[in-house]
Amino acid sequence: MNFRILFYTLIMFTSICAQIEKDSKKTFRFAISDQVLFEINVNDAKMALTFLVDKYVESEEIDYNSEMNMFSDLDKLILNHSEKPFEIIFLLSSQYLYLRNKIELTPFVASSRRDNPFTSYVIVVKKDSGVNNLKDLLSKKVDYYSNPKLEFSITLKLLKRLCDIEFNKPPDKAFTTIEPRENAQTALLNVFFEKIDVCLIEKYHYEIISELNPQIKKQTKVLYESEEFITGLACFTPYSREKELFLEKTVTMHETVYGKQFMDVFKIGRVFRITKEDLKTLEVLFEDSKLISNKLAK
Repeated sequence: MNFRILFYTLIMFTSICAQIEKDSKKTFRFAISDQVLFEINVNDAKMALTFLVDKYVESEEIDYNSEMNMFSDLDKLILNHSEKPFEIIFLLSSQYLYLRNKIELTPFVASSRRDNPFTSYVIVVKKDSGVNNLKDLLSKKVDYYSNPKLEFSITLKLLKRLCDIEFNKPPDKAFTTIEPRENAQTALLNVFFEKIDVCLIEKYHYEIISELNPQIKKQTKVLYESEEFITGLACFTPYSREKELFLEKTVTMHETVYGKQFMDVFKIGRVFRITKEDLKTLEVLFEDSKLISNKLAK
């Protein structure tokens, strides 16, 4: 999911915006859930980030300090924040739902490869599979696109809701097999080659893969499309400084030469300003309070 590159991009601007007065060095503390690094080569991202930071520092003549803190456990993030506050926290949207009742957070940006910050998901089957509606999915073999380490991903929650509505059973009882895949192409190809019956992946991935492979487009169909969600975001805390400047630099980075180059490399379309209202569909999906637990961080 390319929204995670947003967090590296924001780190760059965090470093730049942390120091406004050239003669007064500040330390800008930010926290990142390690789940946002899913699908990203950390070393490659750091190299690209370093290049861009150097270029911006050269042009702005900025003196700054920045401190990155990575967490796999949200409770440890909360404890660290209480001892020495963070100014910006980068999270998966499901993790935000857990943290918002424990830390005052204001979502402000998300990124996308499209012309808006939202992502929808599709259930894909082969046209000749005999699966013509959602009830036909009972006892089928299912792959879904998700980080296997994230217990309550959006895709898994979508499958749980589907099974509750259609079969009144949990996914492991409704399907013969259900497996997470770390990339959408694997899940879709498993459907195409009939290794499984159905997959749940991002609509964007399905459109790109099927365009590149006309046979996939010809032989598969979308059985279901979900509502749209914000999948990852960056949040201010009450301790954040220079919010407006930070916002401006982030959402307009596509207007700069180096920003465009960075976005092209990582296939980011735009960075969008968001509000809490943009997370309503996610809140409804995760309305079962039992799911909003620290398991989201594991």
